[in-house]
Amino acid sequence: MNIGFASYFPPEINGCGDVTFNILADGPPQAHQVTLYTTAKDPIPVAGMDARHIRDLIDVDRPPHDEIVTVVSNGRHAEFYAAVLQRHGGIAHLHDGVLNHVFVGLWISGKITRRQFFEIYEHWYGSEVREYLEAVGGWWDQNQAYSITAIAEVIQYAKAVIVNSNFLRERVARYFPDKPCEVIEQRYYDMPPRRRTSRARKFRIGTFGFVHSNKGIDYIVEALSQLTDAQSIEFHIVGEGDLRYLRRIYKRLRKIKNGLKSSIKPGLSQKQFLQEMADVDLAIQLRHPTFGETSSVCQRLLFANIPMLVSDTGYYAGLPDFVSKVDVPHEAADIRRKIEYFLEEKNYDACIALNRAYSTQHALTQPSYRDAYFDVISRLSRARKAVA
Repeated sequence: MNIGFASYFPPEINGCGDVTFNILADGPPQAHQVTLYTTAKDPIPVAGMDARHIRDLIDVDRPPHDEIVTVVSNGRHAEFYAAVLQRHGGIAHLHDGVLNHVFVGLWISGKITRRQFFEIYEHWYGSEVREYLEAVGGWWDQNQAYSITAIAEVIQYAKAVIVNSNFLRERVARYFPDKPCEVIEQRYYDMPPRRRTSRARKFRIGTFGFVHSNKGIDYIVEALSQLTDAQSIEFHIVGEGDLRYLRRIYKRLRKIKNGLKSSIKPGLSQKQFLQEMADVDLAIQLRHPTFGETSSVCQRLLFANIPMLVSDTGYYAGLPDFVSKVDVPHEAADIRRKIEYFLEEKNYDACIALNRAYSTQHALTQPSYRDAYFDVISRLSRARKAVA
């Protein structure tokens, strides 16, 4: 099959591009010919695959491909990928559960008018939502964005959809119950091996990724402050983001007097960031509200057999049962109890054993992951053409 693949790609910094690179790094399967269309400048070369700018696909009337697969996300340049889908249809690989930035970007850049922007939301959500958005100037807080997602306006042009979680599959089905949709779990192959070798060292807890109030780091800090004795614990915040929020967290950490050792580590390279992940004993990855995105951090941790504590919402709620979960809205006491659970050696070892069994059962080499992904493309392509 001759496939046009519209996607972010390294060295462009984008998690969706990392996923695409993991799929295509060894080249496409022998049965397929792939041309990459991307917003990346000087994309990393891949043997057996041509790469072109995404405008070469947007501007052509009849692309020379049997199938087109387009990454759909809420990131920078998202409007280019949405334009491919609108122009040519095909298969959408939906990474995010909220796509409002696509239309905010189109409005700001002058590609749609203010009136057209509000009409999109009125069409899918009714006049009350339009009136709300007009009242706040087109900007909304995260709780509204969770339910006013704009997914349907983009996905309506796709004949079939690939998603990374059951949560996103359910969200697609809410609008398009008859549209073919398959789930394929994200995989990454860049995690260094774990370095935890001795129980004599401090128990390392970390939280990773872009720092924002919806990551619940203030709740983690409050939970750690409730521990009677934390002299055996280290807590590391690895990432950068909202400076005002970080300053607040830093001030709170300085007031904790139970022996907790803590650090904030912004500005790391990707290699350093991944090594920090590999060095923790427990990762706490909270998210509320969630926009339905799949966490690349959690997917890496899952297959590195590193215990996690996550929010019981969205994609995170669908992680295996041995991944510990806390209710939303978050409560510090609930998080503290879960931390205390993992500090018990027998509980920690039991979680590690279950995680290892899972990762062994679901192990895929990088070529096998690539082949599984292209099998999904082939099935969806046949399904949509049969319907057509």
